[in-house]
Amino acid sequence: MSKKLGVLVLTICFSLFAGTDLLLARCQTPKEPGETVKKFFEMLGKGEADGLETIFLLPADITDSEIRDLKMSLLDAAKDLKRRGGIRSLTISPQQSVGERAEVRVEYTLADGTTKIDTLVLAYDNGEWKISTSVEPTQAANETAAISSLKAIAEAQILYSVTKGRGKFTDLATLGKENMINSNLAFGEKGGYLFTSKPILIKEQAMFDTTARPKSTGATGTGNRSFYCNETLVVYEAKGGEPPSATASDRVPKDGSPIK
Repeated sequence: MSKKLGVLVLTICFSLFAGTDLLLARCQTPKEPGETVKKFFEMLGKGEADGLETIFLLPADITDSEIRDLKMSLLDAAKDLKRRGGIRSLTISPQQSVGERAEVRVEYTLADGTTKIDTLVLAYDNGEWKISTSVEPTQAANETAAISSLKAIAEAQILYSVTKGRGKFTDLATLGKENMINSNLAFGEKGGYLFTSKPILIKEQAMFDTTARPKSTGATGTGNRSFYCNETLVVYEAKGGEPPSATASDRVPKDGSPIK
């Protein structure tokens, strides 16, 4: 971990838990892989995102931009879970560890009744177990971040159409050139998801289709939900790696559910 990141972690610890040694100890990573996972989901479910990046084993060559993306993804996930009432129940299966590597399977149910299953890979580093899946946090956080990115693209399409587009929509590359979305989205890839956005023009009626699909699915994939949005700005979801789709004559996908 870089000196700068170490100072950041220390600052977070003191700002959140200043006062007693007992409270400061909460900022330390637990000694068992299952405890690390429990701490991560409990903090996330309470909407507490500050300091969560310290639970991850970050690559030595990580950039400041990637750290900011990680923090933003964690913050988005925490906000989404808090909006949905938090985590109602959390079950962590007995972890399987081999040497300095462990896999922990966790099943959690949200207050709205949604049940999710994740498998996290952890690594033992300097006496601590840390999540080592990648810079991206968990599938749930990836999915939440993908929804936010999808909305950002759709809103950029609307802005483009009423300004330079003269009523028409465009593609991701053009939105990027106009600085309406960030460079990662302009290239169609961010946070373990692949994005597309294509204009449709039929009988002078302008429309667009925007999708987000995980680069990989399954227990160790980057996500297990795919998403779709169009000029109505409603986001639809479907399980797996195939996003919902709509026709030019019917803009409501038949193979997806709207996200409320």
